[in-house]
Amino acid sequence: MLSDTEYSAARRDLEAQLTKARRDLREQEQRLAQLKYEWGIAKRLRTRAPNEDEREKWRVQSDAYLGLVMQQEGIIEGIKEWIGSQQSRLADMNTPLRENAK
Repeated sequence: MLSDTEYSAARRDLEAQLTKARRDLREQEQRLAQLKYEWGIAKRLRTRAPNEDEREKWRVQSDAYLGLVMQQEGIIEGIKEWIGSQQSRLADMNTPLRENAK
């Protein structure tokens, strides 16, 4: 069993990890928005290309951005899942404190 000091330190550590993960999530969401913007540009340039060679160049570029968007969405989903599991863990850690306070 953890002492009160160790328990408090573990909670503070988890809260710090959650804060860092939330910051990382915001950064990754900004990265996703940028990738989607660039993907949209590549798609528009493909439709406006003057010839088949140019269209193919922009199709390849658009496909590459789509892959990056999908990868980034997976990264974000992983971060969200981790945050959710750790928030549950933190709630479980806080439960005994509320029960002991009664």
